[in-house]
Amino acid sequence: MKEWITSSTGFLIGQTVNSTATFMAGLLATIVFTFLLMIYRDGLTQAFLAFSPEDKRPKVFKMFKSVQQVGQKYLVGMLVLTIVIGLANSFGLMIIGIDNPFLFGFLGAALAIIPYIGTVMGAVIPVIYAFVSYDSLWMAVAVALLFWFVQLVSDNFLTPRIVGGSLKINALTAILSLFIGAAVWGLAGMILFLSFIAMLRVICEEFEELKPVALIMGEQNKNESDGAGKISVWWEKIKKRFSK
Repeated sequence: MKEWITSSTGFLIGQTVNSTATFMAGLLATIVFTFLLMIYRDGLTQAFLAFSPEDKRPKVFKMFKSVQQVGQKYLVGMLVLTIVIGLANSFGLMIIGIDNPFLFGFLGAALAIIPYIGTVMGAVIPVIYAFVSYDSLWMAVAVALLFWFVQLVSDNFLTPRIVGGSLKINALTAILSLFIGAAVWGLAGMILFLSFIAMLRVICEEFEELKPVALIMGEQNKNESDGAGKISVWWEKIKKRFSK
């Protein structure tokens, strides 16, 4: 073990530095891309309007406004959701007794921006830390249960109300957008391509020839009797009873 550690130390340190640099570069690229799109949004809108015929420009402008609203609702909603999840994670870790609860709590909330896999990535880090740093196995189990419970509440109650279902794309399209975004822009692509796909769906809905593409990407065929749907119906019934 000593010989293996001695021979592998340089590789492990280099791999850690490389992974950290890649993560920070992706996060910085996400901020830069978002900032540039916000700065040049008026010029980009005017440029795209110039491609359309004169009589169709009001319709095209309306389409761009819908695209803008999709992106705006998603970004603002995800910012609010990240703060709420980060506070919930942090206070839960503080109650459990984990060191640096706000660091791990908001790290997990930031990684949760990446759909499906971000939540697992955010939970694995504090679980491993609790498993290594504390003698009791229940500390790691408690951390895992905390992140699972927060994500369950977030997916079924917070996300539909804060984000407001602004994306309206199905799970298959979302997963494909993650792979494409990761291949094109890395971490920044995984975060941004989900909103880009939602904007593309809005554009396809405005053209008769592209409406089948919008149907493929949308969630019109989603079964309302699934688990999340049942929980939402159950929650609505409880609210009606309390209101009465």
